[in-house]
Amino acid sequence: MTPFTVYLPNGKVLRSGVCQNETFDLQANDGELILNVNSNPNLDYIDNNLVCKMPEKPGDDYEFNYDSKQWVFNYTISDIKARFLRDQLLSSGPDRISPIWYDAMTQEERESWAQYRQDLLDITQQPDYPNVIIWPTPPSEGA
Repeated sequence: MTPFTVYLPNGKVLRSGVCQNETFDLQANDGELILNVNSNPNLDYIDNNLVCKMPEKPGDDYEFNYDSKQWVFNYTISDIKARFLRDQLLSSGPDRISPIWYDAMTQEERESWAQYRQDLLDITQQPDYPNVIIWPTPPSEGA
């Protein structure tokens, strides 16, 4: 049995496995390279024909850059996730859930909810957005 890894010139491992027959001639697609070692495509990369372990991923919104061999923050993914959560929170306020509940609120309660909604809309203006987001706290139902 012959272990193999198919990878791109930048080091990204595409697939790996074991050939049952040692005389089996592995074929790579155009632009792919083959190394006779076994590796994990999700945890390894190739650098100068050596299998290297990826450093620990710093967070969900990071992607591995095979050219620099480092994790890079993906602003777009983080922004989309933050806006999605913000939009869910915006749609769950009492003025969006129940007009009757909203009508029964005091003016102070309405103002608290209006400020909360504005704070949600303003998260994209925070200095470290979307790396760090300070989420506003919703007013309590009785406040």
